Amino acid sequence: MLKSFTLALFALLGLDARAQDYKSGHLIVGCSILDMRGNHLKTFPGRVCQFFENGSYITGIRQTLRFVNKSDAVLWELPTVAHHTLNLSADKKRILVLDRVDFKSGEKILKEDLFRILDRDGKTLAESPAHVLMSQLKSLGIKYSDQDLTHFNSFYEIPELGPGLELPDYVKPGNLILNARFLGIFFVSGDLKKILHFLPMKSSVKNNIHDVQVTSAGKLFYFNNRVATEKGDEYFSSVEEFDFASQKSQNLFEASPREIFFSPDGGGAQRLDKEHLLFSHQLTGSYVYSLKDKKILMSITKTHSPAGESFPLQTAKAENLTSFLKFRK
Repeated sequence: MLKSFTLALFALLGLDARAQDYKSGHLIVGCSILDMRGNHLKTFPGRVCQFFENGSYITGIRQTLRFVNKSDAVLWELPTVAHHTLNLSADKKRILVLDRVDFKSGEKILKEDLFRILDRDGKTLAESPAHVLMSQLKSLGIKYSDQDLTHFNSFYEIPELGPGLELPDYVKPGNLILNARFLGIFFVSGDLKKILHFLPMKSSVKNNIHDVQVTSAGKLFYFNNRVATEKGDEYFSSVEEFDFASQKSQNLFEASPREIFFSPDGGGAQRLDKEHLLFSHQLTGSYVYSLKDKKILMSITKTHSPAGESFPLQTAKAENLTSFLKFRK
């Protein structure tokens, strides 16, 4: 079934087999590194990883976050779940972690997400449990349930932005952006203490989003897993961009017919440049798409399940890891 899905997608979107050399660099899926032709290069222990130029890396492995140097010595480790995503600040000096912990609510012991910012020595610079941060929603008249405390799926720092952009005060470098699957998007101060703005993107047949980030062009960019057609009974996934000025979203990618690309529970996206997108389907693989030509230029299949980890909802990201790999021959 997956093979037929992939072939149909290629045929209907116009896969250009000649474009396999489009992008140099590497694809990171969980803790696996591939080249941009889809050749497997390295896999490291863990579910989510970040790699550094000096040959070291950080990995979320089982219930531990671990920093490993170029000689494979563990420099530090912390008890951490590290689910969905593991990102770095724009200067790559801080580590943004989605953790999961217990907390007591009345007589009940519940699970909740914990947002943590660490330095590269493992020191906690800032953290906030979900229930503490989300309690600020009450002043906005927004209700939430215990279920909402465990359904955050992306955590990014807002990067440096292009010149001359007119954006809301809450969209500025150093602020943080968190996405809660069933509620919406939180713009948060860099110390994780204050919600600066809340953008409702309530999960429904129209929205079930992942991998929410602000681009350097000042747009809100994300993977929308589930969107209803006008009939309300068919589903497809898309890559979308939200404009703060108009308060409207536009589809940057959807299949034709759009129902053949549907990733209901996972996936992600990345703007490679002004003309190209990288996005990943939870089952079939990762794709580079030309916005200008409206064509898939590159497909890298079977990137959804890193070796040794049964976790099919990974988000693929492109990055040049040449310096890291020099230490890992």
